[in-house]
Amino acid sequence: MTPACRLAVLDRALTATSLGVLLAARTAGFLAAVPISEVVADRYSRRRVML
Repeated sequence: MTPACRLAVLDRALTATSLGVLLAARTAGFLAAVPISEVVADRYSRRRVML
């Protein structure tokens, strides 16, 4: 969780529902990026991927 989310929760500016939606969107982004990064890591050299 990012510091901004923590502050929003402490400030009560973020409800439980909106926090759940935010974290679900973040998780979906990670899940979408993993297969793409695996393909890139398999096809290209380590040096080229890191640059």
